[in-house]
Amino acid sequence: SFSLWVPALAPAQTPQVATLKQLLREYKRKHDNALELLRGYKNDRARVILTKSEELARQAEDFMRRDKASQARQTILLAHKYLDKAIQIALTDAALRLIAQVNETMRRAEGMVIGSGNREAERMLQSAKKNQREAEYQRSLGHYSRAVERYRIALYQAEQAMRVVSVSGGAAASAAVRDLSKQDQTRFEALAGRTYEAIQQSHNKNARGIYEQAMLQARKAEEAWRLGNRALARQLYSNAMRLLVRALDLASGQANTGEAYLRSELETLKVLFEEVRRKADLMANPQLNTVLDRVHRHLSQAAIAIEEKQLQKARAELGLARSILSRILREAGRQSMQNEQRIARELANLQEDIKSVGQQIAASPDNRADELMELAKRAARRAEKMYRAGQHRAAIQSILAAQKFLSVAEAIAADRAPSINETLARRNVANLEQMIREIDNSAIDNPDLQNDDLLNQAREMLGQAQQKLAEGSYLVAYEFANIGINFAKRALRSSRND
Repeated sequence: SFSLWVPALAPAQTPQVATLKQLLREYKRKHDNALELLRGYKNDRARVILTKSEELARQAEDFMRRDKASQARQTILLAHKYLDKAIQIALTDAALRLIAQVNETMRRAEGMVIGSGNREAERMLQSAKKNQREAEYQRSLGHYSRAVERYRIALYQAEQAMRVVSVSGGAAASAAVRDLSKQDQTRFEALAGRTYEAIQQSHNKNARGIYEQAMLQARKAEEAWRLGNRALARQLYSNAMRLLVRALDLASGQANTGEAYLRSELETLKVLFEEVRRKADLMANPQLNTVLDRVHRHLSQAAIAIEEKQLQKARAELGLARSILSRILREAGRQSMQNEQRIARELANLQEDIKSVGQQIAASPDNRADELMELAKRAARRAEKMYRAGQHRAAIQSILAAQKFLSVAEAIAADRAPSINETLARRNVANLEQMIREIDNSAIDNPDLQNDDLLNQAREMLGQAQQKLAEGSYLVAYEFANIGINFAKRALRSSRND
């Protein structure tokens, strides 16, 4: 297999070398996409051409090591051409068959659904068409694995739309989660589609019953989302995902262990693996990354076993991966529920504290106490909003910010406030500015940090602190900076633990 070599950075790297390194990285990305495609759709001719492209890529690496940049560039460009050819052949031979299948299924679905009066089936059909269009778009960009995945989702949705029309009360995964985020919807539908496929092959009645429970949970999640209870909606959605895993486990135990089925199950577990990764921040467990590495190894070994026709070994590896992922999801669900209950209690306590401190500062002649009280109320409203949106980490930090504002307001009313002059306030604000600047620089290697909710709140605190500094309200500016520093530290710590 091809392994990308990245040369060590020289003290003075030329633009030509930088371009070559970029070409090698781009080759590696496309090469991984091609391997993924060929795992699912074997094609001997494409494999031969892919091997040739790998040989050329290794030659390009060798030229770079020997500082022969011109030969390296010519060779890596040729490797790209062979790689593109291999992908094109694989798509023509395999993916295009899937496209034809989707087109035919879509034609039949339109004949059954349009004019049926079944609004649920009509929504599902529209979603199927949307995924079909997205698949065509991804294919035009060269994202072949994503395109195939979208085609499979479209195929499943079209088949489910026909099933809803023909069977009254049939479960509808797309309708059940259409108001969740686009990313959540795609993951849920992919897992639901493959679970349904496993149930169809195994004829396991228990698995079918659990599958229907998952669809019911998804419908409840949709209703909670519509009512604005985002935290409950996400919890119900997580329950639905865990039920699907259980149904898949039962169905897989009795299903046909043929190669096509195992490939489908492998893709299902990859979707689930990404779901667990997304929920990793809910797990207060430092060993999680190690556990996820084990899952990745099991999935990799299963893929190799399938390619080598060792189907019994593949089934065992997939079973191990599925068991670990299911356990992590269960733990994540318990942890999430505990977090929600704790935050709900803290929010209730915060409202009591706001009322109590408000009574204490009512007679205070110092306007700063009233100002801090308003800031505490604003932070409390933000915490409530974050909680309902399921952003528990940001909700907790907003609660802490509100408590800090209340503490200072109470101290002012009791004439116990710290003496903060302009020098101290400016120094604290400058510390926050420096911290945010350093985090922004580090975000080059960690793009997700740039949009971190805590970091965004730190920036907001900086703006407020600078405004209060300009107004001469040094104590309030100092406290804004303190809270911003805390937000920034939390954001940085979280990014290092991801």
